[in-house]
Amino acid sequence: MKKSLLIGIITVVAIAGFLYFSKDTTKDYTKNKIDAEQIVEMSKKDEDLYVLIGNRSCASCNEYKPILQKAINDTKTEVYYMDTNNRKNGSFLKEHNITTTPTILMIKQDKISRVEGSISLEETKTLLKGGVS
Repeated sequence: MKKSLLIGIITVVAIAGFLYFSKDTTKDYTKNKIDAEQIVEMSKKDEDLYVLIGNRSCASCNEYKPILQKAINDTKTEVYYMDTNNRKNGSFLKEHNITTTPTILMIKQDKISRVEGSISLEETKTLLKGGVS
């Protein structure tokens, strides 16, 4: 009886450990999609909004992705992803003259500023903490 209880406890602990260590604890920001209409609505709130503009076929975006993801994880900042291939976003991109990817938009109190191209991890962290890169 004691032996089967011990085996049961060991099995539960082993399964729990496997599930804990195999779980991906990082969130992929590219799954946190946003479109132009949502940006307009969210920018009306009194919160900082960060949006990475890019697309999956952009080599620079793919090189920058792990840097941005680490900065997001380290600063615990929410960053949204706008895909340039989404037709809904075309007029927004044109209106704001966004022609380079990756581009990070920082929207604060309905004012938009941006950083174009890849930047270092430390610069990205500073940016996501509300500083200037």
